[in-house]
Amino acid sequence: MITIDVKGKVVKVAVSGFGTVGRAFIRLLIDVGFNTVKRCTGAEISIVGIVDSRGAVIKESGFTYSELSEILKLSRSAVSTYPTYGKPGATTLDVIDVTQPDVVIEITPANYVTGEPGLRHIEAALSRGIHVVTSNKAPLALRFRYLINLAKKHGALLRYSATVMAGTPVLDLLGHTLWVQGIKLIKGILNGTTNYILTSMFVERRSFEEALKVAQERGFAEADPSLDVDGWDPAAKLVILVNTLLGTDYRVHDVERISLREVSKLDVEELKSKGKVVKYLASAALEKSGVKELCVKPTVVSCDDPLASVDWEYNAVLIETGIGNRVFLKGIGAGGLPTASTILSDLVQVLLGNWYPCLGGDDE
Repeated sequence: MITIDVKGKVVKVAVSGFGTVGRAFIRLLIDVGFNTVKRCTGAEISIVGIVDSRGAVIKESGFTYSELSEILKLSRSAVSTYPTYGKPGATTLDVIDVTQPDVVIEITPANYVTGEPGLRHIEAALSRGIHVVTSNKAPLALRFRYLINLAKKHGALLRYSATVMAGTPVLDLLGHTLWVQGIKLIKGILNGTTNYILTSMFVERRSFEEALKVAQERGFAEADPSLDVDGWDPAAKLVILVNTLLGTDYRVHDVERISLREVSKLDVEELKSKGKVVKYLASAALEKSGVKELCVKPTVVSCDDPLASVDWEYNAVLIETGIGNRVFLKGIGAGGLPTASTILSDLVQVLLGNWYPCLGGDDE
């Protein structure tokens, strides 16, 4: 825990990324978030900058509710067209330089090759002692220990609860509570797109290609679904969970991945006739000496397994601890509002000075 005195103060916040989640976060702030933060921490939140792919809006004194509402009406990648305060071509680093925020909300898209641009945004903020809240998995899946140590070195907090299962608090549950029991197994459905596809194949008897097309048409899959169906997204979430628990530095490339494309309609139908189902599971088997298994792959489960009944876009995780406890958590694992709500919760935790306890409090 870090002592932060924000009661009665104005806390300057910059938002990097203004897509679905970024817009949902600003809407949530307007609806309930500003009041929630003040009630919980005594602080006034001031949004001093918002950045998208083409530029930014910057107001060092902070945008009013009505101004934020007007910014929300702008089309995608157009915040820099906002009168007076629009800055075409301005970057997140520019906004940090100009506004000197207390907190950066980093919600740009994940890039599992380089981690950019999110990695440099988080690095720039933490190196200046600026707290960071992020939903961007890639920087943490590629440079976890570096970023955690950077935060500790400069007395900043890095919260990332929204990176795994969005609005369902699995990281808070593990990082604040269950970790003291000693985690032996994490096994779960950590990707809504692939679970939607498999449910469609099972319930509607579609082929993989047909189910993917339906998922894309209904907004549950991207035009390029590779990050989901080839396992990059759930692998990133898995290493974030494991690294948080163990303080390790596993990378997304350390996870054994088998693509969901390997599953055929015939496979699903044959297993269904035997009372079984295929789920795309992320699994980590943990021992005192380290990690025994780290994988993402199509897995056959019996229909009486709690994970078998998790359908469509829902996520779930089964956790087994060293004292014989088995915890099952199910909830919405994606979407603008669920993710934004967890970002808001993390923002409150930052202003209260709350770190993930299992990561320790000293610089390493």
